[in-house]
Amino acid sequence: MKSKTGFILSALFVLLAFSCKKDLEDILVKKGGKWNIETYHHKESIPGSVLIDTVVYDFGNITFSENGKSIFIIGNASFGIDTMTFDWSVENHNGQVVTIDPVAADTIIWKVEESSQKEQTWSNSRSDSLNSDLRLTEEKITIHSVK
Repeated sequence: MKSKTGFILSALFVLLAFSCKKDLEDILVKKGGKWNIETYHHKESIPGSVLIDTVVYDFGNITFSENGKSIFIIGNASFGIDTMTFDWSVENHNGQVVTIDPVAADTIIWKVEESSQKEQTWSNSRSDSLNSDLRLTEEKITIHSVK
């Protein structure tokens, strides 16, 4: 009886892990996959001193495609605008989204702090001295009718 219960619990765990992964993937690509970058917080430090601690609002958008590719348009009038493409995947058994910049060969592992249909909050810590937080919100499309 114990082995049957263990098997059922293991099967439920695997099912939950994979269903959560699919849920986050589905959320990211829904409605064309476009998300606004509401806030981007970037902090760099060395022991005893903070070098950079910046929060930028309305910093562009990210479009997630079902094929694992994305377009990242960052910047605003103050910072200039830059467009990058990257690969992405969900590692939900660890609650993570992995982004890979193929040009710079840079991999960032984002911890998913909060996830809903309309808002995402992620963070990463590449080292003790480099940390970032990202808050994404569902892009709102406004349609104006002309009479």
